[in-house]
Amino acid sequence: MSLISVIIPIYNAESQLSQCLESVLGQSETSLEVILVNDGSTDGSLAICRRYASKDERIRLIDQTRGGSIAARRRGLESASAPYITFVDADDWLAPMMLEKLMRTARRHDADITVCNTYKVLGSSALFKRMNKSSYFRQAETLYRGETIRSELVISFLHGHSFPAFLHGKLYRRQLAASGGIHLDKLRFFGDDLYYNLEMFLRARSVAVISQPLYYYRAGGLTSRYMPELLQDAVAGYQIQQSIIEQYFSINERDQHCVGSNLMLLNTLRTYLRKMFEGGLSREERLASIKEMCRHPEVIDCANHEPTARLCSIDFVEAVRRLDYDFLEKEGRRQYIRSWLRSRTIFVASVVGSIKPFSNFSKKKEKVTS
Repeated sequence: MSLISVIIPIYNAESQLSQCLESVLGQSETSLEVILVNDGSTDGSLAICRRYASKDERIRLIDQTRGGSIAARRRGLESASAPYITFVDADDWLAPMMLEKLMRTARRHDADITVCNTYKVLGSSALFKRMNKSSYFRQAETLYRGETIRSELVISFLHGHSFPAFLHGKLYRRQLAASGGIHLDKLRFFGDDLYYNLEMFLRARSVAVISQPLYYYRAGGLTSRYMPELLQDAVAGYQIQQSIIEQYFSINERDQHCVGSNLMLLNTLRTYLRKMFEGGLSREERLASIKEMCRHPEVIDCANHEPTARLCSIDFVEAVRRLDYDFLEKEGRRQYIRSWLRSRTIFVASVVGSIKPFSNFSKKKEKVTS
């Protein structure tokens, strides 16, 4: 039996997929089963998967109609047989010894979840990269047990703090992951990383965190594009957070954590305004979507919650309260222009970064630290 199941959901990742697979198959930890879930790709992703599967017997290929990342991860998890699992996005890549180091740490501490730091990168090389420098990664290695998981890590998910909410860059005990996912049926495309992690971290007995960045997360991707499901999933995610706060926190703690989840919903809605322009909606369609957004009972509650409003953009909150759809539409346009200018800078940097061939990176060896 393999030691680790690597689950890779794939949707139209043709241009980055080979780099991802090379980094996984070239891991120093070789006891792997690599589960590729092609989620209805319409480009050449499936052909790339088949080519790699024909060359490496560790690969298992699942081809399914488009169902979204939630369904793809779930399908991969159902097929996994190793005692540990990790999730990898098809447009990212791993440092050569990532899985070996995570596995060694997990065994040393008998950890249910083991987390490494991450590089956010531009392009296909590590030339332009930024690591998470938050307090969670200041020590070379940190172990959380019992109540400290809830009081230090779980609350970061509720308040949008800098502890990574992504599923990638983590090694999970399979039994923990396989018995979870009770909230995922409430979501369509967005937020599964956060709410799946919330559930697993609340049930974990121990979590080990290592400061070394071993996962390379490429800026951009599917979640950077407009999809109409974002509003529905943002509200559903807010409801999930409220139920978790009600279940796991005392009455004295709830108000503080509710402010955090309220802010996360309002900030997500500001992003939603920008993404409507990225999606090419007509002005009439944008105004209709904004009207729907402002009339959600959960949005109204958050905007009228004074402790939350004091921490948010007052102009935005007042516009939601007044149902000022024109102002909110203009705010989305302003955010879109700023984002467009930033994306041009990222594009130029990624082109420059792509000049450095991946083969140079993949041949680089690291010294294993225990």
